[in-house]
Amino acid sequence: ISILALAPLTNLAIAGRLDPTFLTNVKAVHMMGGNKHAVGNHLVTAEFNFGADPEAAHIVLNEFKCNMSLITWEFTLENPMTWAWFDEYAAVNTTKGRFIYNITRHVSIIVKWQCYGMG
Repeated sequence: ISILALAPLTNLAIAGRLDPTFLTNVKAVHMMGGNKHAVGNHLVTAEFNFGADPEAAHIVLNEFKCNMSLITWEFTLENPMTWAWFDEYAAVNTTKGRFIYNITRHVSIIVKWQCYGMG
């Protein structure tokens, strides 16, 4: 299996510790977390996903023996996804477009409302 982790890695770390055979089934972990310049979005120097559970991040990074890709906080700052791009992508009438729309529609409404000073 391939895993896309966009939150703290607590559940992955626990799964690996509770069932070591789980690790043999994981072929790749793609995660958003950490930072390279100690600029945080959670604490002054901590990115939220790794800062919320640093032990879990350590376990996943050191005990999972699979391909990994890491998208850091700085990368997301340097490569923002615009609302125009998001809206266009979510409106595409394909399986992926409908999936993105369905899993993000409620959160995107709330975030847009707050970001534009409406809430």
